[in-house]
Amino acid sequence: MLPFGGRVRFEFGTLTASLIRSPTWINNLFKQRRLAMAIEDMKRNISAISARRDRYNLRGLDDGTSSPTDEHRAAVERQQLTTTNEAYIAEDSHTEGIDENVDILMTWAQSGDPELATILLVGMGGSGKTTLARKVYHKLKRNADLMGDDATTTQFNCFAWVPVTQSFNAKDVLQRLWIDLGVKDGLLVERDVTSLGEAIRRHLHSRRYVIVLDDVWSSDVLNTIGFAFPKHDHQCRLIVTSRLENVAYGSIEVETLTPTKIHRVKPLKPEDSMKLFCRNAFREDQERRCPEHLQETCEKLVDRCNGLPLALVCLGAVISRSERTQLEWTRFYERLSSELEVNTGLGRVRAIFSLSFDELPIHLKACFLYCGIFPKNHLIKANKLIRLWVSEGLVEEKEGTTLEQVGKQYIEELTHRSLLVVEKDDKGRMKSCQMHELLRELMMPMSKRQGLSRIIHESGNGSLDHATSNERSRSLSLIGATDQIIKDIYLRAPKNARRVRSLLMFDSPCIPSLLHKFMLLRVLDMQGVFIEELPHSIGHLYHLRYLNLRNTNLKRIPRSLGKLHNLQALDIRDNQIERIPNLSKVKKLRYVSAYSHFIHPYTISQFSGCDFPSQICKSECLQKLSGINATNKIIETIGNLTQLKTLGLFKVKQEHGVKLCKSIETMKDLLSLGISSDSEGELRLESLKNPPPHLEDIWLFGRIECFPKWVRSVNNLRRLGLYFSKLRDSPFPYLQELPNLEWFKLYDAYDGRELKFQGANNFRKLKTLTIIKLLKLRSIIVSDGALPQLQTLCICECPELKRIPDLHRLTNLRNLQLVGMPHYTLTRIPVQGEDQHFGAKLHLYKRIGESIFTSIELRTPN
Repeated sequence: MLPFGGRVRFEFGTLTASLIRSPTWINNLFKQRRLAMAIEDMKRNISAISARRDRYNLRGLDDGTSSPTDEHRAAVERQQLTTTNEAYIAEDSHTEGIDENVDILMTWAQSGDPELATILLVGMGGSGKTTLARKVYHKLKRNADLMGDDATTTQFNCFAWVPVTQSFNAKDVLQRLWIDLGVKDGLLVERDVTSLGEAIRRHLHSRRYVIVLDDVWSSDVLNTIGFAFPKHDHQCRLIVTSRLENVAYGSIEVETLTPTKIHRVKPLKPEDSMKLFCRNAFREDQERRCPEHLQETCEKLVDRCNGLPLALVCLGAVISRSERTQLEWTRFYERLSSELEVNTGLGRVRAIFSLSFDELPIHLKACFLYCGIFPKNHLIKANKLIRLWVSEGLVEEKEGTTLEQVGKQYIEELTHRSLLVVEKDDKGRMKSCQMHELLRELMMPMSKRQGLSRIIHESGNGSLDHATSNERSRSLSLIGATDQIIKDIYLRAPKNARRVRSLLMFDSPCIPSLLHKFMLLRVLDMQGVFIEELPHSIGHLYHLRYLNLRNTNLKRIPRSLGKLHNLQALDIRDNQIERIPNLSKVKKLRYVSAYSHFIHPYTISQFSGCDFPSQICKSECLQKLSGINATNKIIETIGNLTQLKTLGLFKVKQEHGVKLCKSIETMKDLLSLGISSDSEGELRLESLKNPPPHLEDIWLFGRIECFPKWVRSVNNLRRLGLYFSKLRDSPFPYLQELPNLEWFKLYDAYDGRELKFQGANNFRKLKTLTIIKLLKLRSIIVSDGALPQLQTLCICECPELKRIPDLHRLTNLRNLQLVGMPHYTLTRIPVQGEDQHFGAKLHLYKRIGESIFTSIELRTPN
């Protein structure tokens, strides 16, 4: 290698002068080369270290089997602190809002189950699981003590309470169990786990016992010590409290331990939350009530706790030391985020949340922290969150599973760990999720310090909150930010702005003019931002993977969108876009949603799609394509999308029927199928011979001369919607034996006078039935044994209906909704006190406008 001490000439024509003029460029090349070599050396060293660890079996050092480090000791100390958290609440015997739950658990515990029944209490840290379990435990024990020597075989006669905690040690737990059982033979310390468990098993064999395992963190606990609990006919109970819902689903090798009952501990109701907070905040007052001048601030503080008992108790205790003036309490509320970080009185709250976070695998930590980029109290759409995770590269690939399915597993795992609360829609699907407000407050500073995310919003005076010029963040959330605000962010620190990977905008009035300056963006979410025209410079965001332009009033998509070669998700729903440009170069596209709602409400045209170039049917990665208008070319080529999971087709013509059916048959992985005819056409789908075997959802919009018989062979079908079908014959003979159908909707879909649900166990899993605008329908008949699982029945706008189902036969009905029904139909509904067997809530509505309904009555019969 030649030393570059001075000028060196190369006989490469004009390149010589260029190199002579650019010594800096040459030096940079060598620096980059040295850096690359250093990185390669580091990788080799890491690989060598890993190999030596495997060779000498040193992996156990990471599992805590070595002598404790400072970090390990700190974790243990934090664990010891959190074990007293809920016991701290339980010390107060007047904890509000749990009496109803105690009664439920007492009923379960005292039920006549002849074998061992496991009752799992699951909820997030500080939700009152231990408090609830302790009340049930002491109540059962007190009942047994009152019976004394007169206790019968139906009474429990053996009790034990064992805290397990995160640092689980099988021998230690069994020793504590032995002690709490009060065995007089003494404890043999030298016994191993097996002999100790067998001794406990022999002791419990002839007894009717109640054992509580408090704060279980892993299914390994029950796998390891489950053999110590004999399974016999003495109606024993094992009560387990945990933050993880799957702890009781362990190895089949254990004889017992699939829980017969799961009780999810829910947040306290607002009125109970206020009582618990005030009892701690005003503990020196005899009445323990909030003064009128502090009422508004109290409500705000209680609202931030989201019904979490531990937070209410600790927050009330801390603020009880403050001067009772509106100014002082308002200041405390405004600095609550910083108080959570430093106030010693809130250490219990910090510890219990930190423990849940620290236990997360590394990939879930990143996903969980990403949730903090949304505004507080924001309901995050589950599917949207998954797409954001995928676009940011936070979802790990698994063989045989799509990234979207893995992302769904992440949400389920965070939910099972009680870190996210998931809301489901009426179809039973995961709809949205939300992070607990205090947990979000604790996680945001950590995320900010690590440069992961930052939230900026415009204050009332036009200034920026939570923003400083020298902050670096991977993700940026802008709330109410104007174009000038975004310019200021860029001009203050252009280098930091160019490093932003995710940009989410909420309640912002317009599109940023400097958007193209954020060169490394992977995620751009401008849902709800008013956009007159999307600039051509959008094509400069080469790294963009996720683009959300939903509900932006957009009328046209620029052709430069086709330059986004890395784009994976495109959401342009609820706009006025008619045509999509050529996206043939966007090879990585996985998700496209382009339909719009309510163009012409209550008609076949209430949804509209977009015209796509036929090249979209060559996409090899596409998982969802919804909102594409049918053309002859599209119908012929859409069968190439064999990997598609979701398809939504619009403006399907009658003559498309045969070719469309052939295309659908090639989509073996299809899970959801939606087809809408043009305004006058008819859907001809009867030629589909081999429907996709995994199909779960079917949505059909438009007239159907003959109901497609192949539907009855779709055994995995869970949801079916028929809209404007105008069927002359009932479709029930083709549907009633479907083994998994849970949700069924008829909207102006049947012109007959009678609907009959006949035959025992027909529609065996149907839980929700919705009937809307069947204008000629006069009666709905349900025979004995039909609709055995129906929970929700909604009947709307059926003016001729005179006979509703016999409610005695709907044994599991929980919710009956009647909307815009004639008076003579309503008079047939049993009123309170008339029918002791009808346990559903009854909602009656009347129409007061085109699309507005008001409730006029709500009855809950006995």
